[in-house]
Amino acid sequence: MQPHPTLTRRRTALAKVLLLGAILATGGCSGDPESARWSRGEAVGRLVAEVLQKKDSVRTVNLAELAPFRWDRLYIFAPHTSASAVEQAIGKPWSGAERSNIAQLDTATLLVFMAGDEIVAATMQPRDYGDFTAAASVSPRSPAQGLFRVERLPGGGWLMHEVR
Repeated sequence: MQPHPTLTRRRTALAKVLLLGAILATGGCSGDPESARWSRGEAVGRLVAEVLQKKDSVRTVNLAELAPFRWDRLYIFAPHTSASAVEQAIGKPWSGAERSNIAQLDTATLLVFMAGDEIVAATMQPRDYGDFTAAASVSPRSPAQGLFRVERLPGGGWLMHEVR
């Protein structure tokens, strides 16, 4: 029996996003700061997915609690955001904006965690495993604003809404 075509496309898209994340996370030597940023971010993304998949009753996800590092600003960029828009929002040039390929993707959101002027973590969060598109904004969020309400989608997946 063949899997449903929509499910196959979703799995293919997810595989591409996860592969991109793995490439970015391992794209240099272990001392490479950019690789370390992606590694830390991917760890948060995996934790979000694990929380959502393990508990049918989960109502909120708190990124401030899940992130195992210190951060004071979080940027969430929607699919198709240009690298220049990412750099303008974070206030500095960043090679990861272009490398993330967010401008061409519709299967993931880009989460960028900062502490002071430093990018401490970044991840391409697959939309099937915590879709932050509804909360995307070029304005930063503080850790206190890192709480998101979870909406289960009928066909599978989870939509993340900002909690005000």
